[in-house]
Amino acid sequence: MNWLCMTRYRSGSAFFVYACLRCRQHILSGAVCTSFREVNRLQITVNGKPFVLTAPMTISDFIESRQLNPATIVIEFNGAVVASDSWPSLSMQENDKLEIITFVGGG
Repeated sequence: MNWLCMTRYRSGSAFFVYACLRCRQHILSGAVCTSFREVNRLQITVNGKPFVLTAPMTISDFIESRQLNPATIVIEFNGAVVASDSWPSLSMQENDKLEIITFVGGG
């Protein structure tokens, strides 16, 4: 299990798995912080390599978090190529396999 600071998660911080100061103060005082919740880490495979997600996300969320250009990639999700208009509705689960194929121009 991992603790996720919801304040930092909502703000888009890349280090949201670390507690914000407010949450840390609540933990040290023994109080319950309402912006803090327990989450599972999800192990997936991306291009044949293990990858850990610290929060549930869709394929679109993942592509955005990796700063990939959706116009230049094709996604294979669990062995099937998926259309880009399906990416926002496909949530990744434990042990899913994602292959990201990038198109590169050349001569």
